[in-house]
Amino acid sequence: MAEIRLRPFEPADSPALSAWYDSDPQGLEAMMGTPLPDPLACTLAFNAILQRHAERRSIFLMAVCNDRAIGCVIVTDLSPEGDKGRPHIYIVPDERRHSFAVARAGEQMAQQLGIQHFMISVDPNNRRSLLFVKRLGYTDIPHLILRKELSPWQEQEQQLHTGFPSFSEVSAPLDKPSVAAQKAR
Repeated sequence: MAEIRLRPFEPADSPALSAWYDSDPQGLEAMMGTPLPDPLACTLAFNAILQRHAERRSIFLMAVCNDRAIGCVIVTDLSPEGDKGRPHIYIVPDERRHSFAVARAGEQMAQQLGIQHFMISVDPNNRRSLLFVKRLGYTDIPHLILRKELSPWQEQEQQLHTGFPSFSEVSAPLDKPSVAAQKAR
């Protein structure tokens, strides 16, 4: 039987992270929830997580099977009280049969650290992930998550409708009339 354990990240693990990106960039993108267009973007994403780990705002552990790194467990968005977080797991494709054991090990570690609640987001089109998290005991919550992209044209449009100046107008030189003042004439 395979022995699954979690251990702290070590500098010697860096080549494994690079190899994971080389062989499975889509898997790492799904785990991180952000596009990783190239190896540098992946390295920067891992560095940001490791920085937050050093600041005690996230947890980063390597998942090891029989002394071989097969993935990682990350907990981000830790609440200030340390009782809530957002888990992420990545397992290399050839070792995904251990995903459930790694997830359970991550949950046990989180409980030992005092984390009481996990909140995750899953692409609703990713059927395998949905089945996996439901098997782990996650349930749907009755909330709709919405997103708004902000862009400069929306800022100008908002001002036209609300009459409130944008930041650029507030910081404009005093001798230059604002867009709102010009339109009021």
